[in-house]
Amino acid sequence: MVHPDFLHGYPLASEIKNYGYFSYAANEALHLSEKEEKSILHNIENIGKEIADNMDGFKQDLLISNMDCC
Repeated sequence: MVHPDFLHGYPLASEIKNYGYFSYAANEALHLSEKEEKSILHNIENIGKEIADNMDGFKQDLLISNMDCC
C-alpha cells in the first residue's frame, strides 16, 4: 500500500485512479501474461532494493518510476 501523499505532485497520483485492476473484488483474479508477471516482479524487486537503502533526494523519484512503468 502506498500513502496518497507519497504520490502528491507526480502524474501517477491522478493516473492511478484510472487503473482498472484496483476495482477487482477480493474473489476475482487479475490474469497476467508471463511477460507482465516478470515485469511486475522485477519492479517489486527494484522497489524492495530502494526501500532497503538509505533515503536520499532521488529515492522518491526512483520508487515512483518503478510503480509507474507497469
